Amino acid sequence: MQTKILTLIISLFLSLVVHAEMTDEEAKWAKENFPKYEGEFLAKLKATEKRKHYYLYMLAGKSLYAHQAYEYAEQYFLRALEAPINEKSENKARVHMYLLMISYKEKDQSKNSKYLKSARAYYKTHSDLMDNDVKNILNFYEFWATAKQTETMPLPEGPATGLHLKAQQHNFYALFKRGEYDKALQMLDKNKVLRSDTVDTMVEYDLLQLLVKGRKGVDGLLCTPTLEKYPQSYDYAIITCDLLRGYLKDGTLAKDKVAKLEKYFTEFDGDMSFIVKVLGKL
Repeated sequence: MQTKILTLIISLFLSLVVHAEMTDEEAKWAKENFPKYEGEFLAKLKATEKRKHYYLYMLAGKSLYAHQAYEYAEQYFLRALEAPINEKSENKARVHMYLLMISYKEKDQSKNSKYLKSARAYYKTHSDLMDNDVKNILNFYEFWATAKQTETMPLPEGPATGLHLKAQQHNFYALFKRGEYDKALQMLDKNKVLRSDTVDTMVEYDLLQLLVKGRKGVDGLLCTPTLEKYPQSYDYAIITCDLLRGYLKDGTLAKDKVAKLEKYFTEFDGDMSFIVKVLGKL
């Protein structure tokens, strides 16, 4: 019964903190009241058998992580790290992986280095849990935590996994940022870009095409249908596509639209702001 009550409390403060349909006023209220509901959860937790603490911390952490509430999820995974478990039947490998994923999602290299050190120490004393998949994951995060944005990383060993996609994405943007546009373009297959139906990737493909082949070498833009469907969308890909369409037509970049793109990057997604500098290479 206690476990059910705790699960209900977790669901309650999840709805308070990360509900997607909240108005700004409701979100403000939720943030102010979160400590109250979290306090109830932690108070009831103290009355629960200690052997259940790890399970409940993980339940809260995973739920919050799934809702992209990474700051809150991190707190619960750290609590899970300290909670007692039955070492004969349980381990804390998942906690270390979640903490690494959170720091990666938050793009916090310093935090990632700290959690990586903790994870390596854990696997050193639990060598039976170490396999090639774990080795590849730790190596990926180690490279990412110390690498410059323009530095490419070796692909993980073994069959293709989600980790390969992360490494390939990092390498794609590394080539993009250091001006090796032809190599970046070679990483994109036109048919796969079209099948992905992702306007961000289409815009990147279109921009690279113009950088490598020039205006006369490009017949049209893959992103145009999406732009025509959502012309007023305040999204970097749509704004960039609009800029590229104008450039393809008359060879100029509209200053007001460049300013709009710069404003977008100051408000959202600053990691992609290098696109403005790249546009200047056209």
